[in-house]
Amino acid sequence: MTEEELLKQTIGNENHFRVPDGFFDRFAAEMMEKVEDTSIEEQHNATTTHRNAIVRKLVPYLAVASVVGLLFGVAVFHNPDTGEQNASVPVQTLVSSSSGDALDQMADYVMLDNQDLYSYMSNEY
Repeated sequence: MTEEELLKQTIGNENHFRVPDGFFDRFAAEMMEKVEDTSIEEQHNATTTHRNAIVRKLVPYLAVASVVGLLFGVAVFHNPDTGEQNASVPVQTLVSSSSGDALDQMADYVMLDNQDLYSYMSNEY
């Protein structure tokens, strides 16, 4: 005898799952009562609570990011070695101190030819 036949003999073919009488007759009315009970204000409170939880989680990361950004900005813009000192250095000094290859790369980058370079160095522009 197989397991399935044994189960059919002991339990039978009867469906043991039952729904209470009149359940589906009053189901729609009960569901509408439950839906009406949850007001719009409660739904709004639930969404704002969710938003507040997200913001609370992000605050430490935003604080760290702002401090890092502030330190980076201070390091870049408040470097005492740079500033007005380079503005007073003549162009001839800068040109003579840089290598020829670097000057060629800079001239190619800004698309200057020799005539433009001579006019800028002699202040005839």
